Amino acid sequence: MYDWQPDKMGRLGRNKYFFWVVPAEVAGKWRWSLASAKGEEEFLFTLTQKFQEIDGRITTPISSVAPLEAYLIGTQIGFVLRYRPGGKQVEMRFSGRVEGNTMSGSVEVDTGPYAGRHKWTAKR
Repeated sequence: MYDWQPDKMGRLGRNKYFFWVVPAEVAGKWRWSLASAKGEEEFLFTLTQKFQEIDGRITTPISSVAPLEAYLIGTQIGFVLRYRPGGKQVEMRFSGRVEGNTMSGSVEVDTGPYAGRHKWTAKR
């Protein structure tokens, strides 16, 4: 399938197999907000996509950073956001599902007063 890399490939006996999962369409600008000590903070994720490969930039209240470990498998999406609000490194692990113009799931925050698992929804 030309430049569309398979999600899995292997062998069954002497035969090779290739497996593709049709990815959700996620390219575009996604917005969400999260509660913080300063109130609601806005985030913007500008996503680019080539088949199941995704990348982009996340604009946080203090900077713009690239997502880490970004993946898209069908409608499942996940990525890691690391940034430094208040000078302290925070890591947020997002995971969820894409349904049309909505992403929803959970985010694990590793440190600070909002450490823990929270619900998350982004809209395009």
